[in-house]
Amino acid sequence: MNQVPPTHEQLQAYLLGNVSPREQAAISAYLELHPELSASLVAADSQSDSLLDDLRQPPLYEPEEAVYQQGMAQARSIRLDQIRQQN
Repeated sequence: MNQVPPTHEQLQAYLLGNVSPREQAAISAYLELHPELSASLVAADSQSDSLLDDLRQPPLYEPEEAVYQQGMAQARSIRLDQIRQQN
């Protein structure tokens, strides 16, 4: 069976789990037949993901604990029935 190699973009999607089950099976089967592509997988996996990069950064500011706690207390005090009545 002559399989077409996955593109760089397909490998990235595969690593992120953003492929259909059929695509996942096809790419997995191709990779089993071509273990030399592991370098491509490492390269694709090391590509920058802006969301993950942002999450890895420390916050730009330290929220004041008292203000944070006050906001959390207010959020916890909201009742769903009050929200439904307003809509």
